Amino acid sequence: MKTTTLYIIRHGQTDWNKEKRIQGKTDIELNEEGILQAKLLAEVFTSLPITAIYSSYLSRAKKTAEIIAKPFGHQVIEHPHLHERDKGSIEGLLISEYKRTFRNQLEEHFSLNFYERLFNKIVEDSESFIDLAERILPTFHEICKNHEGEKVVIVTHNAILKLLLVLIGKYQEETLLIENGAILEIESDSKELSLITTEGIKGEKSTLFTQ
Repeated sequence: MKTTTLYIIRHGQTDWNKEKRIQGKTDIELNEEGILQAKLLAEVFTSLPITAIYSSYLSRAKKTAEIIAKPFGHQVIEHPHLHERDKGSIEGLLISEYKRTFRNQLEEHFSLNFYERLFNKIVEDSESFIDLAERILPTFHEICKNHEGEKVVIVTHNAILKLLLVLIGKYQEETLLIENGAILEIESDSKELSLITTEGIKGEKSTLFTQ
């Protein structure tokens, strides 16, 4: 099978991003800075032979994808599984409020080994890491199968990039900072996904995989 290249992008900025609020599945639109970020992303990709552009159904991702797609004349393909991780009852909280309110649960979560963390829920009505993985990984393999040997853009969300950086890039979850407009370049040969390069990512490699 020919190698497929995926460019997985976090959407542009929203007002909730700027305010440092937890968004999850809450549908918040891009702000002016987010639109500018999307236009800059469009400039980055116009030099590449992109054959398809996928997006989450949430407006912040879809608008980012539409701006990137415009120079190509592509229609954005909205995929039902590319949305942000469901954060349950904490959506809308400031991150600082969340960290204060759930301090004990966060400390307990980050004391677990990698495999225990996959199944743990800091907030009971939220999506666990394993729930997210079971939704996202088959989606990426499906896209690769449908676009063998092609270069494809996927506009999605923070938690999806974080999942890939932890599972494929072996980054330490709690050290990751993923900017709006961040890019992961991932290649697939049908058997596995490989992280090639990153842009707009800060973080440390994890030792949890050896535990």
